[in-house]
Amino acid sequence: MTQAAPSSYILRNMSEVPNPDAISWFPQTLGWQLLALLIITFIMYKLANAYCDKQMQRYRKEAKQVLDLHRNTDEMSLVCYDVLKSTFHYLYPNQPQQFNRAWLSTLSQTSKANLATDLGEKWLKTLVSKSVVLTDQEAEQVYSMVYLWVDTHATPLWLKQYWSLSTAILRALNKTKRTIFGVMGETP
Repeated sequence: MTQAAPSSYILRNMSEVPNPDAISWFPQTLGWQLLALLIITFIMYKLANAYCDKQMQRYRKEAKQVLDLHRNTDEMSLVCYDVLKSTFHYLYPNQPQQFNRAWLSTLSQTSKANLATDLGEKWLKTLVSKSVVLTDQEAEQVYSMVYLWVDTHATPLWLKQYWSLSTAILRALNKTKRTIFGVMGETP
């Protein structure tokens, strides 16, 4: 349906006012464009670093969740041992497996938590023998020491290198390259 032109004498010579041009959100000058590019690049760099750091520290979060889940249960001592053993052997795969004061000393050297104490040895004995039992206060101290170790131990150099930004970008590029060649049926 079209509207007829006004037939009134006053409105006869009136023309419609054009809408103004839309204003672009894109910067108009080269200097502002470069500044916007630098800001976007800096934000992307910070986000990528934060992602790599989060991935590098993910095992700590998982270990803390397991510890928190079993905090006031009967198997808390065993869970503390399992978390320590699993985390330590993930971080230091070439270390020999130990179960004595030497292992507790090795753990203590990598963290602020001092596990190589009489309480630490008593704790390990409770895992082997039913005749040795920890009191509730001692069990809570063991839990606190293990939690402190998980929270404060030094991150090994290999893990820092694996999750460095440059290495993570290279892994992502290689994965993309393998995917592309896999789809195309070629070998890289």
